[in-house]
Amino acid sequence: MHNFKLLNVFVLDSPANIIVFITVFIVLYTLFRTLTKKISGVYIWLFLMAVSILAILFREYFPK
Repeated sequence: MHNFKLLNVFVLDSPANIIVFITVFIVLYTLFRTLTKKISGVYIWLFLMAVSILAILFREYFPK
């Protein structure tokens, strides 16, 4: 069911996946904060959505 792909990103299969996802997210978020010193909540949400979409695409095209 494609409607629940978004949930699959956040409810990950294994602890390893969760650790990888959190690590990648922290790295990207840190880079994002460094590049844009002045940041508003709107851009944080846009960034979170972009990360979610990328994670979905990654899981789609590189299945285990």
